[in-house]
Amino acid sequence: MINHSKFSLSIPLFGIGSLLAITLVIIPALLLQKAIAHCTPFYITTVATLIPIFTYGFELLLTPYVFNWMEFSLISLLTLVILVYERLQFS
Repeated sequence: MINHSKFSLSIPLFGIGSLLAITLVIIPALLLQKAIAHCTPFYITTVATLIPIFTYGFELLLTPYVFNWMEFSLISLLTLVILVYERLQFS
């Protein structure tokens, strides 16, 4: 049998979690939707394509992550291929 009593969630903790979810997830998602409505499709796909490079850069800056040329090359190559493809698609 599984003891479900250790998985109970107190009401104040649930309230704090709900408040954090609304503040850190829902509001930014709504603001992102509003911003996307004012941008061109080319701009949106270009920014979305660069997200892996930004993520890799943040990992290098904020964690004890060791730089790896192979990972960086693969991420850069993939980004370049997608950028060229989208440029051809929107032209």
